Amino acid sequence: MAEGRTELAGSHRPAAIGARRIADANPDDEVEVTITLSGPQLPAVDDVTGPAVDAETYAATYGADAADAATVKDELEKFGLQVYDVSLATRSLHARGTVQQLDSAFGVSLGIYEGHRQDPFRGRKGSISIPAALDGIVTGVF
Repeated sequence: MAEGRTELAGSHRPAAIGARRIADANPDDEVEVTITLSGPQLPAVDDVTGPAVDAETYAATYGADAADAATVKDELEKFGLQVYDVSLATRSLHARGTVQQLDSAFGVSLGIYEGHRQDPFRGRKGSISIPAALDGIVTGVF
C-alpha cells in the first residue's frame, strides 16, 4: 500500500466471473461515483419505538458529520475531482472526474472488460485505497 493510504474495508473485488480485461479505460473519460460516509450507529429495528421522526431530526441524529464531509471534499479536490450533492442526512456525496483522477484518488486501475454474452463494460478488480485522512470517514465508493 502506498504511504499515506489505507485499504477501504470491504472493497476487494475479484475479477468478474467469465470476464476478461481487454483494455485500460480511457484516462480522459469522465466518471461519476457515490461515496458513502460514516455516521452514528443506527438503532436496531426492534429498538425503534414511538412515532416516526421527521427528516430534520433524523439528519441531526443519524447523519454524517459536516466536518467529515468537508474533509472528504478537500481530499478529493486535491486529485482534481469535483464534489457535489453532499447529503449529511443520507451520509453520501457525489464526485466526478476523469478515469485518471479516479484511479489516483482511489488507488484503482479502471479497465474495459468483456464477458460471455455481455457488452464491454468499465470495471475494476482488487481493492480501493483511500488517502489516510479519510480512514474511518469513507465507508464506500460506488
